Amino acid sequence: MQSELESMRLKLEEAQKQIPGAKPEPVTSTAAADKGVLAPLNRGVGPEAVAASSATPAPAAPAATVDKDAQIKALQAEVAALKKPEVQAYVDASATQARGVTSVTLSRYQQFVKSFPDSPLVADANRAVAELTVAAEREAKWRASQIDPRRPEREVLQRFTEGLATVEELAPILKSRTTADVIKLLGPANTSYRNGTEIGYVDRILDTTTGNKATLVVAFEADRVAVLRVNYQGREVRP
Repeated sequence: MQSELESMRLKLEEAQKQIPGAKPEPVTSTAAADKGVLAPLNRGVGPEAVAASSATPAPAAPAATVDKDAQIKALQAEVAALKKPEVQAYVDASATQARGVTSVTLSRYQQFVKSFPDSPLVADANRAVAELTVAAEREAKWRASQIDPRRPEREVLQRFTEGLATVEELAPILKSRTTADVIKLLGPANTSYRNGTEIGYVDRILDTTTGNKATLVVAFEADRVAVLRVNYQGREVRP
């Protein structure tokens, strides 16, 4: 027992030396320590302070770990904010787009925008609608050309009768046509120029520069359409 108390006294004295500013009080006998005198080696420093001085502080969490945890929580909250029907509707539209069904995909994205106007996915849906609208129009024209190859030509000629066609639209239709062909397509001319080598259709086309109706002048070389003009001395287009 005495050897154990002596060993304890030495350890406590060593701990006392490690506390800055502490003044050790030597214990003169192991008997005094056995009676309780050994408890504090310094009146101003209790056992709790001694224990605290020898304890190793817990390491703080790295800042990077804290930031990562915060980001994960923010993402989890954002995902939780999306309602299941909203996510499912967007996924369905995206899946349809992956299958290449343009018209159906366009309809689904448009419906998504109407049904979930406050969704954070609306911006992506609107972008898809804009892209798919162009694609759908292109596909519709292609299908029409396969079913009725001359439909685009008929539509331009119909606009010509209404004074709404442009010289750029008429150019590919009239390319290399004879005078008789042009009259068959456009009807009799209102006027002619240069000994009949040019014919004119007054107020039958739309001038894209001014937005006003203009005269279509068709010039021939060797009885073939060579040049189209907007008004007699206006802009020229070669078919």
